[in-house]
Amino acid sequence: MTRLLVFLAAAVMPLTASAGRVRIDVGRGPCCIVFAHGGIWVGNHRDVSVQRIDPLTNRAANPIVIAKPAGATGGGSNLSALVTDGKALFVLDGGALERSVTRIDPATHARRVMRLGNVRVLPRSVAFGANSVWVTSSEDAELWQLDPVTLAVRSTTSFANAGPLGTTQLNLLAASSSAVWAVDENLNLLRIDPQTRKIVKTIRLFTDGFATGAASGGALWIAASGQHRLLRVDTTTGRVTRRVALGKTGDATVFPVVESAGDGSVWLQTDADALERLDPPTGRVVRTIRIPIVGSTNNYFASAILHARGALWVTVWPGGSGGFTAKTRGFVLRFPQR
Repeated sequence: MTRLLVFLAAAVMPLTASAGRVRIDVGRGPCCIVFAHGGIWVGNHRDVSVQRIDPLTNRAANPIVIAKPAGATGGGSNLSALVTDGKALFVLDGGALERSVTRIDPATHARRVMRLGNVRVLPRSVAFGANSVWVTSSEDAELWQLDPVTLAVRSTTSFANAGPLGTTQLNLLAASSSAVWAVDENLNLLRIDPQTRKIVKTIRLFTDGFATGAASGGALWIAASGQHRLLRVDTTTGRVTRRVALGKTGDATVFPVVESAGDGSVWLQTDADALERLDPPTGRVVRTIRIPIVGSTNNYFASAILHARGALWVTVWPGGSGGFTAKTRGFVLRFPQR
């Protein structure tokens, strides 16, 4: 049995305002952040837009609008995810009207759009690996494989009957040349061969929640909202090699969340007011970044983090109240990397 670890309340080396924090205002609901073509790119969920931050001036450019923002129900369009292959940006719109992947050239802003699914089967998550853009669906457990230049569909695979209870959706955690990792709605971790698109390993992890993950050093760290443990899965053997007990967490519909900063580091967020960097082999907290909070943390969503240009970039999305029509803008915090 793996040893059960408990997070210590005190973290090492907190980064605060006195450590040179810079605030950069962006659009409504910044949900994701990547580095491409010398710039920091932020995806704004509610504005359905992408903005470039100049790392030399810390200024955000005018937004590139992907689609018309959703109304009060949020069903029309919404920016669900933003990833990069280092050459282009891939933006996922999971709304019923758009249901698309948009490829943006970061140098020219030229776009190419591919619509996927239908008004019921919507794009849900996206990842890049094995020289392909991988997209999953909200229903019927579809996995689309797209060409990263043309967005042409290379393959479509359904995993709707993959589990004993059936599966209607998939959530991508990571992709590489050797494996596509996804979680089905039964919270099973699936290892999918990118060449055959067949499931080669199924690992039972959690019983409830929304799963997030971060790949690092031959392992995949996974958390699920509302759950009080963090798991480390060996990507070669498929075995759970570490179980980390978490203490009290914030909003159970959101936290805990685990993610990578794009450099192989693993970060954990158990509430809106802090991000903790974990030691990849053990899960021990080695650094804490404090996030300024105004009002209740229940009005905040999970942050995204990026390590680029000698700094850490953290999205902050206040404004849970008011829904998709709320005018509250989010911001990005820049911290020096130490």
